[in-house]
Amino acid sequence: MDYKLTYFPAKGRGEVIRILLSLAGEEFEDERISGEDWAKFKPQTPLKAMPVLSMKGRPLVCQTNAICRYLARKYGFYGCNPWEELLVDEVVEAVQDLVSEKVKAFFEKDENKKAELAKSFLENTLPKFLDYFRLRSKDAKNGYIVGSKITLADVMVFSFVDMQFSTGQTFFEEYPEIMKHYELIKSNPKIAAWLETRPAD
Repeated sequence: MDYKLTYFPAKGRGEVIRILLSLAGEEFEDERISGEDWAKFKPQTPLKAMPVLSMKGRPLVCQTNAICRYLARKYGFYGCNPWEELLVDEVVEAVQDLVSEKVKAFFEKDENKKAELAKSFLENTLPKFLDYFRLRSKDAKNGYIVGSKITLADVMVFSFVDMQFSTGQTFFEEYPEIMKHYELIKSNPKIAAWLETRPAD
C-alpha cells in the first residue's frame, strides 16, 4: 500500500482523509493507536499531533486540511478551474469554523457556559452555515456544492454531518437541503463501501 494513515481509534480529524482515500479508490493502512502506543509514536510526528499520513518514499506529513487538499488535487476532487478551487477552499474553511464552534461547547468544563455555547451553536452558528450552504450550492449542479461533480467541499460537509449522526446528534435532520446532500454523497459507491466496512467507533 502506498498510504498509511495514523490516528486515534475514532473518526475525528482522520475520517475525512479516510473518506477521500476511499473515494480515490486507494487502498490504505488505517492505523489506529492510543495510550502507550501514541506516547511512543508522538516524538516521530512533525507537530506531535495526529493524524499523520505516510506515503511511500516520503516523510510523514500532518495537518488534516493540508493532507485533504493534497489528495483532492492529486485525484481530481478540487474543482475544474481556479474559481472552483477557491470555492472549495472557502467551504473547507467554513466547515473548519463550524467544527471550532462545536468543539468549544464539547470541551467546556463549566456546565452553565457549556449550555450557553451549545445553545449559541444551534441558534446562531448552524443557521448561518445553512444560509452559506444554500448560497454556494444553488450555483452548482447535480446536487454538489461546487461545480458539477464531487469535490473536497462535498466530502468535508458530508464528514461533519456524518460525525454528528455517529455521536447521536440529530440537529441536521431539520435541514432538508443538507440531508439531501448527505444522502447524495453517502450513495457514492466508493464512499458507501467505506462506510459499510469501517470500524464502528
